[in-house]
Amino acid sequence: IYSKGNVIVGEAILHSKVYADGKVTVKGKKGSIIGGEVVATEGIEAKNIGNYQNIKTEVSVGISEKLKRKVEEIEFNLKKNKENNENVKKAIYTLAKAKYSKKGFSKDKEVLLEKMRRIQNALPKQREELEGEKENIYKELQRYKNAEVRVFNKVYPGVKVTILNKKYTVNEEGSYVSFKLVDDEVVCGKCS
Repeated sequence: IYSKGNVIVGEAILHSKVYADGKVTVKGKKGSIIGGEVVATEGIEAKNIGNYQNIKTEVSVGISEKLKRKVEEIEFNLKKNKENNENVKKAIYTLAKAKYSKKGFSKDKEVLLEKMRRIQNALPKQREELEGEKENIYKELQRYKNAEVRVFNKVYPGVKVTILNKKYTVNEEGSYVSFKLVDDEVVCGKCS
C-alpha cells in the first residue's frame, strides 16, 4: 500500500509493505504490525509491533519510500564509483608501466591510457555530485527528525526501527515505549 497522506488501519498490518508520506496509525483491539515493512514520513503508532515468534518486522519514520530508494540508489552508485576508481587506477598503473618499459606499447594502448586518465579525472566530480545529492536529501529530511514510533502495548525483540538514516534493533521486549532520534541516535524510552 502506498499513500500520499496518512494511513489508518482498523486492526492489524500483517506481512505487508505499507508506505505513507504522512503517518501510519494502527488501531483496534489488536492494533498490531507483524511482519513486513512500514515506512511513514511523519510517524507510526500501534499497540504492538513484532511478535514473540521474531518475524522480520521493520518500521521506518522520517523518510519517504521514494527518498529511501533514492538514497539507496545513490549509495549503490557511490560504491560503484569507488570500485571504478580502483579499477581505473590499476589499469593506468599497468598501462603506464608498459609504456615506460617500451616493450610492445601500441597506439591502441596509448589511446586506452588516455581514455583511462579522462575517466580517472571525471570520477571525483561524479562522486562529489552524488555526495551533494545525498546531502540535499538528508537536509530535506531534517524537517522530519522529530518523527517517532510509538508503541502503546508491546514491542518485541528483533524489530528493526529506522529514524531518518539511523537504525536500531530491539533487543528486549518493551511496553508503552517510543523510539525517537536524540543526539543523532535512535533511543527507546517510555511514551510521554
